Amino acid sequence: MSTAKPPVADTTAVAGLLATAVHRGTVSTFDDARGLGAVRTDGGHELFLHCTALADGTRTVAVGAHVACTVVAGRLGAPEVGVAVVLDTPAVDTQG
Repeated sequence: MSTAKPPVADTTAVAGLLATAVHRGTVSTFDDARGLGAVRTDGGHELFLHCTALADGTRTVAVGAHVACTVVAGRLGAPEVGVAVVLDTPAVDTQG
């Protein structure tokens, strides 16, 4: 049985993210089946993204989509997306 404690986010970084009302970023990963992914903010922070945070009610978002989002302190204190609004989605290459 492991006695290792789970990692805790840097509180200074979390406080800085939470102090800003809205962040912009790009969806870096998203697993449609699990409804989980990540957003990399323009400031370089990686934030957990759950499908319930998508403001338009959809349960999926394209990798590469640009979003505006709020940040909340998630489980274990790590920052995560509170509410995300998709600003635009990446173009699909139909020439391939």
